[in-house]
Amino acid sequence: TVSMFGAHKVKESLARLPDWLQDYIKWHAEERKKPVSEIKFMAITCFVKEQCGGTSDRLRALLYWLLMARMTQRVLIIH
Repeated sequence: TVSMFGAHKVKESLARLPDWLQDYIKWHAEERKKPVSEIKFMAITCFVKEQCGGTSDRLRALLYWLLMARMTQRVLIIH
């Protein structure tokens, strides 16, 4: 992973995440290597006619959705 701060900063940041989130990130990467037909997904979406708020409103619940995806063993995708 590359960022404007360098790969070493990304590794440092990832190491500070809670264990459950680090585990989910690794599991998510492994799951995505499987054929799509073998993967269970949890899709988060906002339809045009819905009032979903701004970007910060939608991202506020991201940790909740990540935890739910981990607990249900689903690959989280945001549409």
